[in-house]
Amino acid sequence: MEIDEEGRLVRRNYKWVARVVRHEEEDGWCVHLTKNGADEPSLVVRWETEKDRSTPKQLDEASFTALVRAADGLERRHRERIEAARRKSVIVDGDEGEVDVQLLVIPDDDDPHAVLTACGRGGERLASEIVPADFRMTRDNAARWVRSGFRVQVWTAE
Repeated sequence: MEIDEEGRLVRRNYKWVARVVRHEEEDGWCVHLTKNGADEPSLVVRWETEKDRSTPKQLDEASFTALVRAADGLERRHRERIEAARRKSVIVDGDEGEVDVQLLVIPDDDDPHAVLTACGRGGERLASEIVPADFRMTRDNAARWVRSGFRVQVWTAE
């Protein structure tokens, strides 16, 4: 445990910094858990006070570990939600059986786009096409693409 330049209790590891700070609105204390190098905290948690109700409890190693575990879990779930939003997949019927049509959105600042890919039952790639990033992945759109023989089309958001 250390004290920072503003007199706050601090605990840190290779990835996170926890600071016990005064919560002015509720006249209490909270812990800000911030990723090293970040400006804003990733997790803010109410913190307990000593019996005198004016000083915060010490931020011990076990509490710090629990806070880090919670922040890592939040970060992981956030990444998973972003990844799930970037990837869509539907199965449609094709001439040779089921076709897995996948959409991967590439969030590029200069050229946002998506890649539409069709794979056969055995996982072999049948076709791939670049489409607009706002392409609406529906079963109907995927089936239409498969039925057209994977021909390049002008796609529009629906």
